Amino acid sequence: MFFSKEHIWLEIDGDIAEVGLSKYKKDKMGKIVFVDMPEEDDVIEKGDTLFGIEFAKTQDEFLSPVTGTVIACDEDVLDDADVLNDDCEGNFIVKMKLDKLEEIEELLSDAEYKEFCGS
Repeated sequence: MFFSKEHIWLEIDGDIAEVGLSKYKKDKMGKIVFVDMPEEDDVIEKGDTLFGIEFAKTQDEFLSPVTGTVIACDEDVLDDADVLNDDCEGNFIVKMKLDKLEEIEELLSDAEYKEFCGS
């Protein structure tokens, strides 16, 4: 599992990445009540908004750490965002086909991310 400094995790298999919100960020922001996802087949450039999350007391947009095409959105999360409150690193938000595999090199390992977060 890789992480971005924007608190997004990526589980990468070849050129396919499952992407979600880190537990660290979820714990800092509180209860998730709604997730605004892109559409399937949307092309997302690195730095574009990938998804938005409404928390109980605030909302935030999360920027994509990679470039790619959305190939799936997690139907369970669409139906009930509460599944992310139970296990945000065990449930992806979107699945992407990566266009620029070299962007993976800019992501943080689990250990690097924990250090970045100060844990």
